[in-house]
Amino acid sequence: MAVNGSLRLVAFVASALGLIAHAIAADTVPAVIPLEVLPVDPALGTGAIASSSWAVKRPIVARQPARAARAVVLQGSGKGKVLALALLGKLEVTPEGALKLDVAPASQAWCEFGTFMSAFVDCYQDLDADGKFETQRRGELGSDEAVALRRVQEAKPIGPLEYRAASAEQAPKFHVGYVSCMAERNVMPTLDSALRFGTFINRSDDKRMADSGACSEIARPLGAAADNERSFQFGRFKVAVRARDDGELITRLVEGIPAGTLLGHLRSGSPLTDATDVSPDVSAVIGETPFLRMKGDAQIIEVAKAGEEFFSAQVEHGLTGTLKVEFRTHHKKPKIVAAGSPLYGIAMSSNQVARSFDPEIVWCAPLKDEQQKLVARCAVPMYRSSYSFYETDWAPYAVTSAAGETYIEPPVVERGPVSFGAPLFLKLRYQKAEKKYVWIEWSVAPGEERVWKPGRLRRARDDAGFVLLGEVVLKLSPTADGSTISISTAIGKFEPDAEITLPADPVRM
Repeated sequence: MAVNGSLRLVAFVASALGLIAHAIAADTVPAVIPLEVLPVDPALGTGAIASSSWAVKRPIVARQPARAARAVVLQGSGKGKVLALALLGKLEVTPEGALKLDVAPASQAWCEFGTFMSAFVDCYQDLDADGKFETQRRGELGSDEAVALRRVQEAKPIGPLEYRAASAEQAPKFHVGYVSCMAERNVMPTLDSALRFGTFINRSDDKRMADSGACSEIARPLGAAADNERSFQFGRFKVAVRARDDGELITRLVEGIPAGTLLGHLRSGSPLTDATDVSPDVSAVIGETPFLRMKGDAQIIEVAKAGEEFFSAQVEHGLTGTLKVEFRTHHKKPKIVAAGSPLYGIAMSSNQVARSFDPEIVWCAPLKDEQQKLVARCAVPMYRSSYSFYETDWAPYAVTSAAGETYIEPPVVERGPVSFGAPLFLKLRYQKAEKKYVWIEWSVAPGEERVWKPGRLRRARDDAGFVLLGEVVLKLSPTADGSTISISTAIGKFEPDAEITLPADPVRM
């Protein structure tokens, strides 16, 4: 829903909603369209660094051609339509570790490309390899980009459709590379500036220029180059940059991605990764990295009085990083998250885009505000290209929803382990029992701190309450007067390093 005209996001990996997301995906299969990188084209290797914050389109730093790794052309009623190879399920690799394209028919599909604002495409399979498609699957797109296929739905039989292999010339063509953004508004960049950039992917035969994702990376200086140029690493490109007489910075691609490289999991704004690699952000988005995981064993007592803790487990966030450049609100008294601050990331799904679209990463920093109150200050993506600031004192170490408040620059985050001053613990304590509910409180905080939040569990037929924590369900059985509860494990077993969710009520699901 919209909150005061701003975007509200709901956590995709936390609590009950995470379970709903997994249930929705149960009948679908992961899918990836791989692109093959082509040799560098000098005509695409020049560009510029952003020098105006008012530009309608961000200038391109450099591009490199690519094409669908495999493609087919429909015959008969669908004659002329070109479909690209999509690999389904767990990707297979060769003994040398390269992506395997020649897989069993059940592990491949041939899919249309997405069009502007489309959320689904048609995919086909030839399960008996007779040169005719007899199965159709609906493909779910992760964003409104051509190669953003994310999953395919269940298979349905169709009348046979003939097809043939596409030639190299017929295979859909793309440009991959990087765009530039202003590092500081209204400040002309120089060779000594922090040069912000983001990933760029576009169909080369599409007149519409794809929207680039947020410029959330900074080029790494590599030193001097020839002819008054300096070398920078823009993602997977080595780029020479020089200043013209008017101060404008122009770019030249020196070294691109090796031809023949197979890229996958492609989205504007996400790294250009080999198909066999999954970046930390993508891993979180597709559900392979949990929001929280356990460290060590859980501590559970068998009987707890009102106000007494009955569960404790050390936990850590699945996605963490360090802020490289401060972000702040643009107010007279700005709210700031300083460079060097430890952050945790949460994959959140927006309710203002198609349900199939990828969740996006919200980055949050737990800290003390100007009044020494513990809060989380978060950078919230407002659909790919811009970010908004959000502050909350609700569960600062476990934010599960966020609403944009005011524009900020995209966060520049170096992924990796961080410390919040002490190990984090998820703790639960018993509060009281009523006729219909058992009340508990939970906290995620470092060391001996507690940040208690209420939780309500509907009493089941045997009057017990149940609490879901990851794949484990605890049974809470109150005494007649509600003064104590007995705690037992109803389902599952806690395992070290396993995913653990925030407390949820399985009876109400």
